[in-house]
Amino acid sequence: MTDKKQCNRCKVIKDIGEFDDNTKCKLCVEYCRTYYANNRKREIGRATRSQNKDRNKTNAYKRNLNRSTPLNICLQQARRRAKLKNIPFNISIDDLEIPSICPVLGITLQVNTVHAKDNSYSLDRIIPELGYVKGNVEVISHKANSIKNNASIEELEKVLCWLKEKLNEKESKNYF
Repeated sequence: MTDKKQCNRCKVIKDIGEFDDNTKCKLCVEYCRTYYANNRKREIGRATRSQNKDRNKTNAYKRNLNRSTPLNICLQQARRRAKLKNIPFNISIDDLEIPSICPVLGITLQVNTVHAKDNSYSLDRIIPELGYVKGNVEVISHKANSIKNNASIEELEKVLCWLKEKLNEKESKNYF
């Protein structure tokens, strides 16, 4: 007894030997090749319209998802960074508190759809070597995270001392 299966296109049950690929019989495969060759321009246009429609729908869905839960995108990006840097990642959106005001700078946090701005949400690793693990991640502004990202505590203290010194000099000379 020979094995039989149904063609996905013509829905006819045929012997396995009559199939070129796994889903369509040889007759249907040949018909599709001929049809595409004769109607190539029309088929490319149809596929392009379909892709654009789906792309617009997908982009709209992503924008709405980002607006409804702003940390979804932050978590996806953090997961990607953790994988690239080979650091631990075990947090979910439930592990994070989403503040409306940055706890570092006191600015109002917003969802920015095009790219990150100073007042965008950002995930900060308090101790970077530990990775994105529970208890080591805070939500702060993108500006505060950028400042913290490139400087050590000693460097930040030096900048603060220098700035205080300069402001005191200017106040003593009555520039303000």
